[in-house]
Amino acid sequence: MILLVNFWLTIYKLASITKPVIAEALIYWLNQNSIDINTAIKAYLPQNLSANLGLNGVDITFKHLLNHTSGMPLFPNDLSNLVTEYDSTKIYNYISSHSLLRTPGTLPTTKEEAAAFYSSFAYGFAGIILERQLKQPLQNVFQNYIFQSLQMTSTTLNNVDNIANKAYPHNNSGPITYTDLSGLAGGGNLKSNLNDLAKYVQAQINASNTNSLGQAILQSQDPTIQIDLKDHFALGWEFYYTSTNKKLIFKNGISPGFTAAIAFDKDTKKAIITLFNNFRTNNPGVRYLTLIEEYFK
Repeated sequence: MILLVNFWLTIYKLASITKPVIAEALIYWLNQNSIDINTAIKAYLPQNLSANLGLNGVDITFKHLLNHTSGMPLFPNDLSNLVTEYDSTKIYNYISSHSLLRTPGTLPTTKEEAAAFYSSFAYGFAGIILERQLKQPLQNVFQNYIFQSLQMTSTTLNNVDNIANKAYPHNNSGPITYTDLSGLAGGGNLKSNLNDLAKYVQAQINASNTNSLGQAILQSQDPTIQIDLKDHFALGWEFYYTSTNKKLIFKNGISPGFTAAIAFDKDTKKAIITLFNNFRTNNPGVRYLTLIEEYFK
């Protein structure tokens, strides 16, 4: 019994499952301040960045950040292994000296293009905007907007070195070093456990427009991009189609030594949460997708 409790409470890194959380926090803030999601982000950032926050006469909007159409790269090309040192100053310097890869709002037309457009940098940047506007750390923003309401007491962007009950990252050669994203935390630095994630997914399934968080959650699930006539990107969330063409709301996360995934069906109120402390070289995702096919028949 103790082992089961420990497993339920063990902390894993979520990587890109951070993205739905930051999308909900950003939407919450936008709604709270009556800011349209199609508003250009340049008004909320230092003026010297403006020239590279648009291309071909089109400015990046908040929606572009959240549905991977900002034209920003997956990560900055000067990001070293010392990711903990990549702070907001380096982010600003990178933007001021690099043009976008494509015109904001350009829609992917294939799955390959969607994968190429995917930007953790844009989500890290969304976190910087929230911190700048609210004048508090992103962890506090998440706490005030989401975690406190859902009683998610163990979910954090912070360093977990001093937490004993945590999983240790592995690849196919064995244990590896734990990494943090620091300044790009909004792109994939959350850590959590099954206990908190069960509460989070339950809130996703039962969300309604009766409160501010519910409104933000529903907006984050709203499809914004289709590929081959199928929903692909929402705002933070994505969509997965089973072999029987059942559409699931979905998000996975991959970081050195960790793989995580969430999938749920709001109609049946069924969900799967999986947390692995090993990397893609061990193919944990293959096992997860097999489980999805069986569970959501």
